[in-house]
Amino acid sequence: MRLIFVVEERFALEPYIAAIRGAVDQLIVVSSIKELFATMEREACSGIFLDVPSLVRATKDDKAALYDLIHIFPTLRVKWDHRNSTVRALFYDSVPGPDAGVETFVREQCAGFLPRPTRQSERAALQLNILVSPDPSFPEGAAIKTATLNLTANGCFIIGTGEWTRGRRLWVKMPNLSDPAPIGVDVRWRKEWNDVPGVPGAGVEFVEMSDGQRAELEVFCVSGRVGSPI
Repeated sequence: MRLIFVVEERFALEPYIAAIRGAVDQLIVVSSIKELFATMEREACSGIFLDVPSLVRATKDDKAALYDLIHIFPTLRVKWDHRNSTVRALFYDSVPGPDAGVETFVREQCAGFLPRPTRQSERAALQLNILVSPDPSFPEGAAIKTATLNLTANGCFIIGTGEWTRGRRLWVKMPNLSDPAPIGVDVRWRKEWNDVPGVPGAGVEFVEMSDGQRAELEVFCVSGRVGSPI
């Protein structure tokens, strides 16, 4: 299992690196978010460690680029505790337990994640009308009518307050596609209605779709326009 660790050289203390490395089979260490993207385009990884001080110092553009990636790959923020010479783990989701740390993250979130390289794709603020169902057969009464807030060829943000827990497999239909067959999506992150100001919903990754569907979504994103419903 290979993971990647983003930490600026000034914060990359040897005991810090050794503690992270000791929890995984293979660890790639990079010094910037730009280097993270370049590396992950050619290396299949199962998760990401983000050094908190390095993340704080990142540019606004780098943080924006990171936004989609951390909601697809298991990601853990970490910080070196100089006083106790230990790694502090800051989970994005609810903490698995009072003693949860780096090993818990690797075991519970990364071990079951299929390693994959990534590619950056165009992200567009496109609102597509969609149907969402827990069943690929879309039984009558089970589908929710909603829309996307934004879109890439690899995933989208679905507006809504449904029972869309992280890791759940859902199915969506997009009437605007030439091929409106159901698309399998996995929920990667969730924004609750009362979390923070903004639109509630779920960030999902497209995991079961045809090459033609993905290619058409790429055209939508690049052009900034949506085709007509069939």
